[in-house]
Amino acid sequence: ITEPSILEGQIIVIFQDSLEVNVYMPIADRIMVKRADDLAEDTAMGLGIDLTNLADVFDFEDLVVELLDDAAGEAQFELQDENDECDDELSEETKANWVLRVTGFEEQEQRIWLTADWLPQKIEVYEKDSLLGTVWFRDVLVDQELDKDDISALPDVRRTYSQ
Repeated sequence: ITEPSILEGQIIVIFQDSLEVNVYMPIADRIMVKRADDLAEDTAMGLGIDLTNLADVFDFEDLVVELLDDAAGEAQFELQDENDECDDELSEETKANWVLRVTGFEEQEQRIWLTADWLPQKIEVYEKDSLLGTVWFRDVLVDQELDKDDISALPDVRRTYSQ
């Protein structure tokens, strides 16, 4: 799946108290403001999802997770990116310690590389035996102690309110 360039750089902030969603779109240099329930309804119709039963939307019952390898101890997985650069310089905390295989997605399977802190480092998606794509997680920061105002700050641009 490729991301259309119109989505590039978008920032989405959801305010739980007001149930308002702000989407900053740099390509249009504006912020779209919408009620969260309206956005959920629009998204559901576009994807053919019935959001009236969230148990069906988040149904993980058919998924099977299997530990493929345990890299605890001396051996660590050598993760390589598409430039064939090995991640040997990673600290022990950020090297992958486990590889999980997740099945139950119709014809697809995922392989997930996890660090000792259970953070994903790489996810590969396969259909049959063909690799469809890889997502890398680099420079992940956890609990940066940012306050609500820092996180929700968006550029001072025109706002469009949808009804």
